[in-house]
Amino acid sequence: MIVSDSSAGRGAVETRFMRSKKSFKEMSPAGRIRASLLIAASVALVVAAERDIGRRTAAELRGSKPMWRLLCLNALGALSYFRWGRRRGG
Repeated sequence: MIVSDSSAGRGAVETRFMRSKKSFKEMSPAGRIRASLLIAASVALVVAAERDIGRRTAAELRGSKPMWRLLCLNALGALSYFRWGRRRGG
């Protein structure tokens, strides 16, 4: 709960809970590079998972293709697909 003292402008409690995240422009050059690399890796992982799903038959997947396509819209879903979504060939 945020409590504000209207007579003093912003209260101490409200100030403590203000946005602490920096925008991209406010980041240091090293921070921008790290963020850019993380985003690029995430996008590459999602693209690789979507491409892999498209190239496999339904029998080679654990679950349906539409389910995995939906789950692979973010990096965590793509990692889950690569870990648990594919059947092992044998």
